[in-house]
Amino acid sequence: ATRRGGGGLSSTFLWVMCSVGTPWSPVGGATDGNSGLGPGAGPWVIDSPEAHGLSSSALQAAANRIEKSIPFRWCFVVVKDGTIVHESYFANNSETLYRTQSLGKTSIAAMIGVLVTQGLVDLDKPIQQYGVPGNLANWSVEGTDYFHLVTTRHLLGQSSGYGILKPGSVFSYDSNDYIQHLSYLIDAVVTDDTPTGWSTTSYAEPLGVPDLFAYDGEVYGIGDNISTGGGQMMSCRDVARVGTLVVNKGLWPTADDSGARLVSAEYIEAMGQPSFPSFNKGYGFLTWLNTNVGSDGPHCCAPRWSSVGYVNQTLGNASRIGSCCATLNGSNVSSLPCDLFATNSLNEENGINHRILYEGSQYIERSIIDDNTPAELPQAPHDLMMGQGSNGQYLFIIPSLNLSVVTMGSSLPKSKVCFDGYDDAFTVSLAWNAISGAFQPSAATQKQSRAGIHSSTTKKARRSTLRALRPAAVTGRAGVVGSCQCDCPSNQGFGRCFDVAQNDIPPHTSPFAPGFSCLYLKVNGTVGRKIHSASRFCPQLGVTVACDTTRHTNASLLCRNHLRRCAVLKECGPVEGMPENFAVATCACPTPISMNPCVWNPKPCAFTPYYIPG
Repeated sequence: ATRRGGGGLSSTFLWVMCSVGTPWSPVGGATDGNSGLGPGAGPWVIDSPEAHGLSSSALQAAANRIEKSIPFRWCFVVVKDGTIVHESYFANNSETLYRTQSLGKTSIAAMIGVLVTQGLVDLDKPIQQYGVPGNLANWSVEGTDYFHLVTTRHLLGQSSGYGILKPGSVFSYDSNDYIQHLSYLIDAVVTDDTPTGWSTTSYAEPLGVPDLFAYDGEVYGIGDNISTGGGQMMSCRDVARVGTLVVNKGLWPTADDSGARLVSAEYIEAMGQPSFPSFNKGYGFLTWLNTNVGSDGPHCCAPRWSSVGYVNQTLGNASRIGSCCATLNGSNVSSLPCDLFATNSLNEENGINHRILYEGSQYIERSIIDDNTPAELPQAPHDLMMGQGSNGQYLFIIPSLNLSVVTMGSSLPKSKVCFDGYDDAFTVSLAWNAISGAFQPSAATQKQSRAGIHSSTTKKARRSTLRALRPAAVTGRAGVVGSCQCDCPSNQGFGRCFDVAQNDIPPHTSPFAPGFSCLYLKVNGTVGRKIHSASRFCPQLGVTVACDTTRHTNASLLCRNHLRRCAVLKECGPVEGMPENFAVATCACPTPISMNPCVWNPKPCAFTPYYIPG
């Protein structure tokens, strides 16, 4: 059964499956320059909202609301019928690249769809049978080796089991060793190219983002592999290409603007369905879902995290797969049980420790968005798909509205049910509720003349020159023995790389010794001082805290629970356009060193858009 509403594809386009091993099967004839499928590999088409049944004023009001309610947004981009109908940039511009973090997983899912559509991979065939080696992660943590059972579907559905439990039996969200097997899978099945080369040729270039994987090997130290946990550098417009491809159910324009089958419709349909509905209805293929879980559940899993691990009486010490949040004092959240990434239904019979049932968790009562939406507001579409990256990188995909929306920024969420942790369910819902009113049909029922459509050409210019910007060499200080690559949280691309000279290293310490870390540098040395002053080069974090106007009125105290030296942007109070009883406080906070990890590299700084030489 399908959850999708009516799609946005014209009946003049014939949907066909690619033949096995054949990428890009052209369909249909040329159009008037706007096929409704998106930009293809070329520049975006830009049109008025009214020409697509939306309202310019409503979209601008939505942009204002999201900027105020979730501070430090960088962009708000809306694509309808394959056309950009609104874009607001609160900082930077349409070409600024950001590290997508886990939002990039949705793009990776679409890319694996190309692999499946070409007939190279069966979702349910164990990856070991394709020649993927089993020694690249620990698949036998508790003594039982589960690697021979792992399939592509398990990895896409975040159900690898971490080598602790049987794959396909537990939601085990991962961004590192286990999900990285998707790149090893590409390496195994593509015999005439590297994972980077194949992904670029078969996916990134047709999508119009040819440099998407250009720096994965260098930044993550993975050679010719790609980072299948996400984290690629993309502009807000680039991310919108991914959303539009999914809205199109895998169709994408070719150079003559005709439709093409990049990913099969069947794969895209599966991407937007719960991968393992017996224990998790909130997650598809590397993408969060707004599925209505129903009264019978299962009630897993919302994107809500905490660093606290608890003991599960069935699994033993399960801190690696445990996520339980403390709640804001006075909040009525006793109906939310704590879970450990949950076996099937998040109840006592699964061995959850009874003493922590009062805490907030990844529990879903109705749907991810509806659980965080005041009753006075309309429910979000249940075909809504969400790409989400840390600190507020969001992609909304709504096939039934033929719509995709991107908003990225530097925002830290704190909700009543996860006050000590990180509650993306709260912030992604706040973002959706701030903008959703703009997607109601406008009063203009007749589409305007297409004469106002125009193309954006800046994308093509940047993409053709990006590689040319790479210098032949980077000249550092004399005596350089390596470098420290330092991230800024969320909106990376503002990170720094610092060349490290021998005199930055304490006596009797060797940078060539195993386990050498940037933390070992002299604190008062040239590089050490810079590393410990992350707030000087990292953007501020915008903190949004759910609050209760009857109990917690001091925004400074609320924000101070998480970060220091915060400046209040908004005291606890209602959000514009939301019910009076829905309140948040917002602050601007310097980036702490704890959120500014620096990785030692035995090579001098090299040019990448991730790290600016410091």
